[in-house]
Amino acid sequence: MLELTDQVHLSAFDEVEKIAKEFAPGLPEKSKISKLPKVKKPQTWEASVQRHVGVRAGEHSDVRLGNPRTGVAHSWVLKHGLPKPGMRDKRYHLGIQQGDHTIPYMDFEGELPPGYGQGPVKLETRQQADVYHSDPKKVRFNLYTGKGPEEFTARRVGDREYESLVKNKAISSSVDPKRVWAFHNKTPTKERLQLPMGRPPYKDKKPGQAQQLFEDPDTIIMPKLDGAHNQVALEKGKVPRVISYREPQGERPGGVIEHTHKVPSVLRKKVPAGLGGTVLRGETIAVDRKGRAIPAEELAGLLNSSVWNSRSEQRRRGVELRQSIFDVARYKGRDYQDQPYAKKLQVLRAVNKKLPSLFIPPIARTAGEAEKMLGDIKSGKNKLTGEGVVAWNLKGGRPTRIKLTEDHDVYVRKIHEEKGKRGPMAGGFSYSHTPDGPIVGRVGTGMDHKLKKDMLENPQDYIGRAAKIIAEKKTKSGALAKPRFSEWHLDKGVQPMDKAAGRGHAARRLGQRTRLPAAALARIQRRIGGAALPPGESHHVPLRDGAGHVRGFAVVRGVGRKSTPVVTTVYDEHMDPPGSDVEHLTKKSYIRELDGRFEVVSHKIPGKVLGRHPSRGRAEAQLRAIQVRKRGAA
Repeated sequence: MLELTDQVHLSAFDEVEKIAKEFAPGLPEKSKISKLPKVKKPQTWEASVQRHVGVRAGEHSDVRLGNPRTGVAHSWVLKHGLPKPGMRDKRYHLGIQQGDHTIPYMDFEGELPPGYGQGPVKLETRQQADVYHSDPKKVRFNLYTGKGPEEFTARRVGDREYESLVKNKAISSSVDPKRVWAFHNKTPTKERLQLPMGRPPYKDKKPGQAQQLFEDPDTIIMPKLDGAHNQVALEKGKVPRVISYREPQGERPGGVIEHTHKVPSVLRKKVPAGLGGTVLRGETIAVDRKGRAIPAEELAGLLNSSVWNSRSEQRRRGVELRQSIFDVARYKGRDYQDQPYAKKLQVLRAVNKKLPSLFIPPIARTAGEAEKMLGDIKSGKNKLTGEGVVAWNLKGGRPTRIKLTEDHDVYVRKIHEEKGKRGPMAGGFSYSHTPDGPIVGRVGTGMDHKLKKDMLENPQDYIGRAAKIIAEKKTKSGALAKPRFSEWHLDKGVQPMDKAAGRGHAARRLGQRTRLPAAALARIQRRIGGAALPPGESHHVPLRDGAGHVRGFAVVRGVGRKSTPVVTTVYDEHMDPPGSDVEHLTKKSYIRELDGRFEVVSHKIPGKVLGRHPSRGRAEAQLRAIQVRKRGAA
């Protein structure tokens, strides 16, 4: 029997029992408030937001920043929660600093017993935070969600500000002034950055037509980098902002898709005063330890994942995201899009001198240099690209792309199954030349088996994406002659992060309906991930606590060809699940992880622990031994 123990409900009881000797759960001493430490270089802390409906204090949010170096969770009560992006600088949410809590309490969710803080607590946010600055009077920190980064500043209010708050009855005069803080959301918005969304058009020429451009003394040549087209916004005193030129498909903080905090090099130096109000264009690329750009599909994985996952994957693979600059949209607040490229190049060099992390691609000025650059790209000697070059006329005008292969951008409209001996996989996809245009053809080559299998199993992740297709020509009907898939387009179509944002929205709706946070739903989903379900059938999986008591049920349904288990809803112990009985997926003892240890749990006696082990390997060994004894007895 596969009985799933969800620690979201359980953690409350365990935690309260563990800290029974404290003044209140998670609060060792009622009146102790530690000063925030001095932090000048970025540190990783813990962060949580708990929605608390107190019997005495009413409904409010408990915002906590846990310093792993001290074990203290610095805490504030905010009546209206953290402020949203776009609030004017003078507007903020008031926070009243509370006593020091413990970091383990930041995971708490449940019912606080009678006494201090009595009432239900719901965990809304639990993650790590980047703390960029801290001192006893101020803290700057970032939170990274599936929607994107949000930046906050919390500061202690001044004496005059405190007096004004008391006068306007925003707070009581009995509140110690040193405990009153103002929380600001500093997340940049599209309006504040003055971003020209969209991408300027290029002219295209074939390599055989390039010689005239190479010989033009008013033209310079740059390699066309294998990356993602982004904008770089410069604000005085802040790090350069790397923002996608694409309009976000769903809700995003600030109304933009921001990659800044995934590009480590741009975080090292702030923008000097003379460059504020500047917006540049460039390509974000990822290079390995040898300085060679990785393929566009792998780059998409780094850009479309969360900040923490992107950083972790870059470290694991030994690659680093870097930002190039090659065009100027605004300079010191002035529209610069129609300026001659000679002037733009001066701006680019001035920026690169002050901010070396923003690099200018190599430049060829003579026909010989241009021919060598194109030759190196053809032969694979150029580490940054294999696509071709871009010609910029110093007097102005649209840039010209010279691509080594003729490719076409198409949109995936339908996935087709391949029938054969190699097992179920996609045989290709139908395409159109515009997102909603007529379907004009089909592509079936250029994709490996791994991609084909994933396309068939998860078609929703691919329909709407833009693909680069290499073909001999485009026919009058719009169909491509001898098409071959090349790679996914990073600048067009629906991106994986847009799909993830949609799934995140569905998870949040499920969380709201079931009163479970997204983290709890994710844990339930991981625990059923290895189960096999008959397609289309639903099962009610019990969620038990450490004592074996059923705390709720997850309704699980097999989806797709592999009948992947998906949680469709969750009921707590106070709600009756549909149906009169509870079905179980298997009849076996199982392993669960709790507080860093691995427990073997009996299926016959619900909740009974048969053994506790420091590693999963030892737990699996005991489980195998139990199964051998069962077979012997049989």
